[in-house]
Amino acid sequence: MSKDVLSKLDHSEAGKEDMRYLIQPRGPGKSWVFRYVTPPELVGVPNPWDGKPLGKEIKRGLGTRHLPTARKRRDMALGDIRKLEDCLSDGAAFSLASAVEWREAIATARQSAEDPRYVGIELVLYDKLEQAEARGLPLDQLKRFE
Repeated sequence: MSKDVLSKLDHSEAGKEDMRYLIQPRGPGKSWVFRYVTPPELVGVPNPWDGKPLGKEIKRGLGTRHLPTARKRRDMALGDIRKLEDCLSDGAAFSLASAVEWREAIATARQSAEDPRYVGIELVLYDKLEQAEARGLPLDQLKRFE
């Protein structure tokens, strides 16, 4: 085989491009670490791995010296962070699962209330819906949730 063909089979060039959020703080040949600047909306939110509040930066040891394995673990860590961001967004707050939880909470509050027409948790729900409408969430989505 020619040298050009061998260089195309070598994946080292593709590896140099995909090094985002990966560092080796102890030098080459040592374990990889995931390093990521925390999005501002996640600062102070409990960490999905250990429960401690997130700071300005997320650092997590990946426990491997093997670069392809480190990339996979980095991608899984990024996925956890994206899930956490989605849970805090308005889309997750007004999802079907959230609507079912609200319905159950309102039903139990009505059973224990003196006057079932006026339940405090419903007022909280309506306040949240008004705030979401003021932030610009689509009105049809909020009506479906309600």
